[in-house]
Amino acid sequence: MKRARKVGLCAGVSLLILAGCGSGSDSSEATDSPASQPGTESTLETSPPTTVVASTTSESATTTGEPTTTTVAATSTSVDPRPIDPEDQALALAATQQAASFAAPWTVFAEGAPDPVSTESCSYRPDGALTLLTNGASQSGPTMQLGDTGAYLSSGGVAFPDETLAMEYVGVLNTDEWAACRVEKLQKFQTDNNSPSIVELATRESETLNQSGFESYAEFHLKSTDGALERVVTQSFYRLGRTVIAQFVEYGALSDSDLQKVYDDAYTALSDSYTRVNALG
Repeated sequence: MKRARKVGLCAGVSLLILAGCGSGSDSSEATDSPASQPGTESTLETSPPTTVVASTTSESATTTGEPTTTTVAATSTSVDPRPIDPEDQALALAATQQAASFAAPWTVFAEGAPDPVSTESCSYRPDGALTLLTNGASQSGPTMQLGDTGAYLSSGGVAFPDETLAMEYVGVLNTDEWAACRVEKLQKFQTDNNSPSIVELATRESETLNQSGFESYAEFHLKSTDGALERVVTQSFYRLGRTVIAQFVEYGALSDSDLQKVYDDAYTALSDSYTRVNALG
């Protein structure tokens, strides 16, 4: 299996861009583990960005700073007045990647939180699948940072009332409209934080897309005004029956060994999520 490809970044530093692979079940039948290494990304895309833009100067082989896009879950001020559905809440939480799956030098950059649906979400449609979620059925996992590098991994879990609605949601994620909306929102975040970075949709393709439940992928590039690649953000979605797992990674210039660790540890965390979701049935 082809694991990655290389592109140039920041004055000749090589960067491995993770090829999204994945896992899951194409139906409600349980899957023991992801079929292959996952892609990478930033928190459930329903959350508005709340992070501080990083320095716009070129990054060295290992970079520091806060995530530049939507890696950190927002702390919502809205309160859903409905009673929490404990079954859906447990399933959504099981789908998130949890800190226990990450050994040092990973640390918790921001804690996970409930992730209530926003009408401003790119995946929101009036009377669509997201409008039928129960209270507690959308959760974000903690944002993890690899040491003092600029690599971050976060996740989300959504438990829909049934598999048909989960499939409808993934269908929205796979539209050109959703991808264009994500570019617009990511670009707005850069602009609002005085960053000159230009956001582009790099690809929606991955070698193992549409295999074993890996059902949606998007890779975004942040580039300087002269076209140099600065950061990569990937968003991957996996469906196990009525549950959708989102895994997001954001990174800038990294050594090959650090990026390989991100790649391997993302797979381990996703595998743990599969185990928890499958155990709940």
